[in-house]
Amino acid sequence: MSRPIINSKEQQVATGPRAGMGVMAFIAGMALAACSGPADTPIPSDMAEWDTQLAPVLNRLKPEERDLASGYLARVKTGEIFGGEGVPVGMTIGKAIGEQRLWLYDQHEMGQSAEILSHKLEAEREATLEKMNALVNVALIDKHEDPRHAEKKGYHARQILKISVANRSEKALAGVSGDLEFFDVSGASVGTVYIAIRENIKPARTFVWVDRREYDASLEDQKAIWNLKKGTYQTRFIPHSIVFADDTKLVAPE
Repeated sequence: MSRPIINSKEQQVATGPRAGMGVMAFIAGMALAACSGPADTPIPSDMAEWDTQLAPVLNRLKPEERDLASGYLARVKTGEIFGGEGVPVGMTIGKAIGEQRLWLYDQHEMGQSAEILSHKLEAEREATLEKMNALVNVALIDKHEDPRHAEKKGYHARQILKISVANRSEKALAGVSGDLEFFDVSGASVGTVYIAIRENIKPARTFVWVDRREYDASLEDQKAIWNLKKGTYQTRFIPHSIVFADDTKLVAPE
């Protein structure tokens, strides 16, 4: 039996060096496709190209990686608007994700450090205020309307505050200033009155200071304090500074 003759081009199988090169190119292409991914995509330096070139790539990322990459791009775009350097040469989506992770970590660490510092400063401030109040005790004795002032021509309501200043330090006192804060029965702060007392008070002595001030009903703080009835409020003195006769002083941190 004679063998069939194969002469159709569709049925011919190429052989030789050229066929080997084609197979190798096909394998290399498959390997490149398998190794490359959205993370290997370079980020164009021209931001105008981001929407067209990067949007499809971002959609292929996991949600967390997409958020990180988008955050990086937004940060770079904002930075460039304000004079930043833009996207570094060779930056890819994968590198951008890593950069954003590091940046967020640094921000978290900075936030924690700031919070710790804030608590420390507040604790130091409270300690200083406690020390100042222990040296000089300022307390409200009474508040009421000035009846004599009401009889005067061109009357403007005036409130009288009687304040006790007790020098508990071992040095003569020259003056004290601070805020007298008022609280209603629920403990809510109603308002504050700034006072500055300049009196020479010897150690272990108490001075009663009388403050007469005009009442302005258009100011909410003054109106709220004016309307507080006896027995329905409490006060707290928050010192700003204490000055002694020897020119030494204590100043509360802000």
